Amino acid sequence: MNHFKSIEEILSSDFGLLSDGYTEKQKTDRVLKSTKIEQAIFEDLSSDCAELPEYEKEGKTKLKTFDSLINDVFQSVYGLTPKYTADEDMSSLSRSFNKGILENLMSDDNYAAIKSVCEGKELPAIGATEEFTATLLGNLDDIMRKTTGGKGKVDALGNMEEVKQELLNQIAELLKKREELPEAQKEAIERKIVSKANNFLSKNEQMQMYASLIENGMKYNSSSIKNAIAAASEKALERANGVRNAVLAWGNGDVQMQKNPVNTEILKRTSKSNKLRYIAKFLGRYKEMINSKRLAGYTYGRGEKYDIEYGNNITKALTSEMAMLSTPELMPLFLRKYQQ
Repeated sequence: MNHFKSIEEILSSDFGLLSDGYTEKQKTDRVLKSTKIEQAIFEDLSSDCAELPEYEKEGKTKLKTFDSLINDVFQSVYGLTPKYTADEDMSSLSRSFNKGILENLMSDDNYAAIKSVCEGKELPAIGATEEFTATLLGNLDDIMRKTTGGKGKVDALGNMEEVKQELLNQIAELLKKREELPEAQKEAIERKIVSKANNFLSKNEQMQMYASLIENGMKYNSSSIKNAIAAASEKALERANGVRNAVLAWGNGDVQMQKNPVNTEILKRTSKSNKLRYIAKFLGRYKEMINSKRLAGYTYGRGEKYDIEYGNNITKALTSEMAMLSTPELMPLFLRKYQQ
C-alpha cells in the first residue's frame, strides 16, 4: 500500500475534493429497495407484532444491521419484484454479511412457496418475517462465528467503517482550517493531514481485508449456513400458511389480507387455540377452492343453478350445506358428507 508523503500528493488525490465541500455518499444498511408505501406498511405492521420488536432489539446487540436485515426479509417476501441496492451504495457490513443471508433465503427451496403466499399480502408476509427472524436469531451466533472463522466479530467491519468515516470527516475539517491559515503556519496542520490520510488508507485496507474474510467465510461455510436458512424459511412458510388459512376461513375475503380489526382479532384467537388452527387449515383451503371455482363458473357462464343432485363437486354445494362451514362444531359433519 502506498502512503502519502506530502500535502501536495493529498491535494492532487481524491482527498483534495474534501476542501471543496465534497462529502462521501451516505451508505445504507438495506440490501433491497423499498418504495415509500412498502416501507410504511412494514413499519406499521412490525410495530404491532407481539415479538418482532424484541427480536430486533436482541439481534442488534449481536449485529448492528439486524433491523435492516429484518426489513429486507419482509421486502423479499412481500414485494412484487425485489430489487437489490447497488453495492457501492451499501454499507460494508450489509454488503458482506446481510446480502449473503438474503441470497441464501431467496435461493432456498421454500422461497417460491413463501412468495406465492406472501406477495402483496400484508399479514402472511409479516407473520413469515417474524417466524423467520425468530429461527434465524437462534442460529445467528453460530453463523457469524463460522463466517469469521472464529477470528473476530462480524460487527467489527461496521466499526471499521465508522472509524474510516470519522477520519474522513477529520481530514475535511483540517483541510478547511488549512485554507484559513497564513502560509507560515500551515506546516504543522499539513503534517496532521498527511498522518490522518495515511491512517485512513490503512483503515480502508484493513476493512477490505476483513470484508473479504467474511465473504469467503460465507462461501466456505455455505452448506451449514444454507441449512440454517432452510430451517428458518420452513418455519416462515408454515407460519405464512397458518395466517393465510385463518384469514381465508373467517376473514372478509380481502385478497390483500390487510391489517384491520377483524383480521387482527382472527389471528389473535387462532394463535391461542390449536382447534381453531386445525379447523382453519381445512376451512381456509375449502373456501379458497370454492371462491376460485365459483369465479371461474360465473366467468364462463356456468353459474346458473337449475337442479339438485348428489355428488362431490364442492362448487355445486347448497347454501344450507355451506352454512355448516361457519360453525366449528359442524365442520366435521361437512367434511364427512364431502368424503362420502
